[in-house]
Amino acid sequence: MHKHSLNTAQSIGLFVDRARALMHVGCHQCHAACGSQETKILMKQESSLAYTNHGKRKSSPKSPLHPLLDNKSLDATNKAITCGHRINVHVLKFPFKESDLPEGLENFSYVISDEHRHNIAKGIFLLQQPIEQFIRDNRPDFIVADMFHFWLSDLASDLGIPRLTSHGMGHFGLCAEDCLFRYESHKTVQSDKEPFLLPGLPGQIQMTRSEIADWIKVPDAFTGLINMINKSIEKSYGVLVNSFYELEKDCADHYRNVLGMKSWSIGSVRLFNARYDSGNDDKHDCLTWLHSQNPNSVVYVSFGSLCSFSSAQTSEIAQALDSMNHPFIWVVRKEDRENEWLPRELEEKITKSSKGLIINGWAPQLSILEHPAVGGFLTHCGWNSVLETIAAEVPMATWPLGADQFYNEKLITQVLGVGVKVGSEVWTQLLEESRSYVEKEKIEKAVNELMGGGEEAEMRRKKVKELSVIAKAAVKDGGSSYSSVTALLDELRQCR
Repeated sequence: MHKHSLNTAQSIGLFVDRARALMHVGCHQCHAACGSQETKILMKQESSLAYTNHGKRKSSPKSPLHPLLDNKSLDATNKAITCGHRINVHVLKFPFKESDLPEGLENFSYVISDEHRHNIAKGIFLLQQPIEQFIRDNRPDFIVADMFHFWLSDLASDLGIPRLTSHGMGHFGLCAEDCLFRYESHKTVQSDKEPFLLPGLPGQIQMTRSEIADWIKVPDAFTGLINMINKSIEKSYGVLVNSFYELEKDCADHYRNVLGMKSWSIGSVRLFNARYDSGNDDKHDCLTWLHSQNPNSVVYVSFGSLCSFSSAQTSEIAQALDSMNHPFIWVVRKEDRENEWLPRELEEKITKSSKGLIINGWAPQLSILEHPAVGGFLTHCGWNSVLETIAAEVPMATWPLGADQFYNEKLITQVLGVGVKVGSEVWTQLLEESRSYVEKEKIEKAVNELMGGGEEAEMRRKKVKELSVIAKAAVKDGGSSYSSVTALLDELRQCR
């Protein structure tokens, strides 16, 4: 971190990225309320960039590894610097040797074994001491920390400062998970496929036992970790949620008023950050291909970087896409493609046709979703993808696999009415091969319904367009998320 004279007007927040285990440092100047006084914030880059709209100073780290991921982050950071935001960078080296990991493997997206997964988690916990020392040396006014670094609540209490939790779930998911823990309604049904209501949750939301995480149904070591996280959140100053209030109003109110938790909707952070995008995505070959397609005709297919399918399931997806009359872009994980992911003749048929485009590895998802040719997204329902898709005015075909994705599917289909279910029914641990198997016919049916005409399809498009307008307004001056960030900063100043 660049050296600054620390004084009582300065603040530091902390975030450690659970995927790459890097510490992000941000310094924002609060000229609106503090004149020339400095605010130092150490936090996740995505969240910290949201604050730059208020004229503050921030910083984020440079990772020495996986430059494809981190160069984009740094491009955004550098552009923010040129816009007048004073930013410092602090690098925290990942303890590869102590974690029994090969140099460079600090990202869950690249693990190839359970042992690697366990060792990355071990490495993250080994960062506790240097993070604590950094905080103690700099004596922050407040801390923003990822949920998995639960021990920071005790550190913040020891230092007598607020600790905010940066959470990866929306209010709907937070409330649904609390409901499952609190009422255990999944224990009242006779089979994994029998639906049950989530009591206390706004609306008549139904789930099945097969859609619930294993560690909720049968407590294990991870359940113990989640319990520690939840206790840490209860002791923290509150929760930062990457969402906008209007998207999940009832659950945001339920979380605050019924469950008694403090939270702030500060998203969509992606929209706050749009001004700092480098624009390099526009150079990707897939955008040239999209330019040749008709408006709203293309299906975008992507399941994120942590989801995996069997060769049989991948073949079903390929056959469904090949048999439909909709052009498509299909993003395939590099790891899946290296494992005989498709019969060679089928891959060659798709590759040679002008109908479909297969992208191996990373794809410029935001630019794809925002392209006029894209009319639907076949998605795993990761929360960031949901927010990006809504902002882009694109309806969804939902194929949840694990984590909080089944909760998100309920929000998309049962509450917001902007998606169609494909038929995935079994929760799977991320990085493991999906336990759900969806036949070609079901995939075709869902995508055709998503991309087709008719009253229901038009209603989905109308609703998602309305939500997009609200999402973009939320991050503007006077919008709900902008006002939420402003109120939070004002409140934190009073804690000093």
